[in-house]
Amino acid sequence: MGNHFDQIANVYDRIWHFSNNYKKWMLTHILEFLKFDVYDNFVDIGGGTGAYTKSICDKAHLVNFPYCVEPSLEMSNVAKINKDIKIFNEDANCFSKRALRYDKVLLKEVVHHIKNRDDLWFDLYDRLNEGGKILIITRPRKIKMPLFDAAKKVFFQNQPPYELFIDELEAVGFKVDVKFDSYFFDLSLETWSSMIRKRFMSNLGKFSCEEIEEGIEEIKSNIKSNVINIEDDIIFITASK
Repeated sequence: MGNHFDQIANVYDRIWHFSNNYKKWMLTHILEFLKFDVYDNFVDIGGGTGAYTKSICDKAHLVNFPYCVEPSLEMSNVAKINKDIKIFNEDANCFSKRALRYDKVLLKEVVHHIKNRDDLWFDLYDRLNEGGKILIITRPRKIKMPLFDAAKKVFFQNQPPYELFIDELEAVGFKVDVKFDSYFFDLSLETWSSMIRKRFMSNLGKFSCEEIEEGIEEIKSNIKSNVINIEDDIIFITASK
């Protein structure tokens, strides 16, 4: 995980920025499911450059500095530019061993990178204050984004079924709720191709430049327009203590 995100740290926010409306849509859901109190201690695990960490903190009017946990050194260095965020350049399991207390935890599009999840859920349950919540934002194994076939196969192989997360969380003692939603938007074929070349999804990091170009040509052959209609299916898993 670290090496890929080290390489794209300086452009990450730009290449993952589908639109301002997409970010507003995502923030609205995060605020709805985590139900912040202004005095909550908030942890953003896999927070990357801290862009969402900061936006959530501002929208929820949090009094305490949020924690941004990010294993990529380069991504953490970008996040450190914001002095209102406390950065932990380490993985989720290392952070969860720290003697800290918190109320709300976000894992946005990162849970599939975590190998030792059983220990993580146990530690987070122990560290969360009573009534605390974890929000996992993830995708189904079969995605509808217009990627080339080989990329979709790699995504499927690396994406655990969301039901597995539910079972793990419930085994620790969490009460779990699941919601599904989709965001529909348009991007130009040129923009989408550029995002793929920059390997905006970590699974694309497995492909060579030649394979990426072949994949883009495959996408172009299936799309007869300069504008791509994209459906992004998102799964929101809320675990309450």
